[in-house]
Amino acid sequence: MTDVPIENVETYQLKDGEKTTMTINLAKGSDGKSHFAVLGISLSLDKTSEGYKKYGPAALDEKSTIVLNDINVIVRKYTIEQFNADTDAVKKAILKDIQDMFW
Repeated sequence: MTDVPIENVETYQLKDGEKTTMTINLAKGSDGKSHFAVLGISLSLDKTSEGYKKYGPAALDEKSTIVLNDINVIVRKYTIEQFNADTDAVKKAILKDIQDMFW
């Protein structure tokens, strides 16, 4: 990941229709109970990137269902303990998946 000057960053909020959050079942942990994560997903886009025109907000609007589904698949692999212990690992897994999807 590269550092992008703040003036070149556009924040894009992924939505499922009008919903700006998604509720995801987490994997059962050591307690055997069901746990959920409620997430709002936003992406920071580099407006000066060559891929911005091709993969910017318009492309994300078209592909939001696919992106949100992939995020769901990734997050539901984690237990509540894993999710709380290392949210950065979850973010990195999501970022890698999105980058692989668009590059």
